[in-house]
Amino acid sequence: MANKKKTNKRKKKKANNKNNLKIILPVVIIFLIVLVILIVILLGNKKIECTKTVSENDFKTNSKVLVYYKNDNINKIEVNKKIKISNNDNGVNYLSMVKSSMDNLYKEMKLDYKLTQKNNSLDVNIIYEKDEKYIIDNVYIEKETEGISFNVIKEDTNNSYATFDLSKKYYKNDILNIFKSAGYMCK
Repeated sequence: MANKKKTNKRKKKKANNKNNLKIILPVVIIFLIVLVILIVILLGNKKIECTKTVSENDFKTNSKVLVYYKNDNINKIEVNKKIKISNNDNGVNYLSMVKSSMDNLYKEMKLDYKLTQKNNSLDVNIIYEKDEKYIIDNVYIEKETEGISFNVIKEDTNNSYATFDLSKKYYKNDILNIFKSAGYMCK
């Protein structure tokens, strides 16, 4: 009879160990998964967001730029602009002219972009990700009586137009200073 009690105690102990293992194993797996996710987030890509609003010549441009970087290398820059015209008094469709000019420019530059015109605004979305030099604020638009003057900035000698060369390394403070010089607010 004493052997049966010892055998029953051993069976109960083994059963309890199996039940404990069933509980502990999933907890450990979940902990490891959460740990891996946190490591990827902390060591992965970092992002800087900068914004700027410019109102000139009856055009108002709201720009939002996202810079993705890792280990002092910029991987990608996303630019989202909303261009609005405040005074379209003589029936000339200025935004269509701007859209057409930008379309030609970005095709020539072989960029990934999208232009969407809605009533009195034009949404511009551009992605810069090749190892090349880019001027983020490379377009200057001026309203004229019969149309627009559309100028493309080809060189940024004063660092006034947020210029980046994606083949070079940039520390976070360098990126922030470039945007600050071009009139952007970053967070």
